[in-house]
Amino acid sequence: MHQRVAAMFLPLYAQPLVRIARLEVDAVTESAEGMFVRLGEVLTPVPEPFAAMLRTHLASLPNLRTGSGGRSP
Repeated sequence: MHQRVAAMFLPLYAQPLVRIARLEVDAVTESAEGMFVRLGEVLTPVPEPFAAMLRTHLASLPNLRTGSGGRSP
C-alpha cells in the first residue's frame, strides 16, 4: 500500500520522491473541510479517492515509536 500512496503524490502534487519519503505522519491533517497535506508552509487539499487510500495507509502504519529503541543493555 505504501508504494501506491507514494506514487500518487507524484502526479497529484509534483513532489520529488525524496520529499515524499521525508513526509511525516503529522503532515497530514483531517478536519470537517476534508483531508489536507502540508507541503512546505501550505496546506494542500487531498482529493477523494486518494484521501481514502491515504486514510487506510495511515491506519495500518506500525508503531515505530516504542520505548525499546532496539538497543540491548
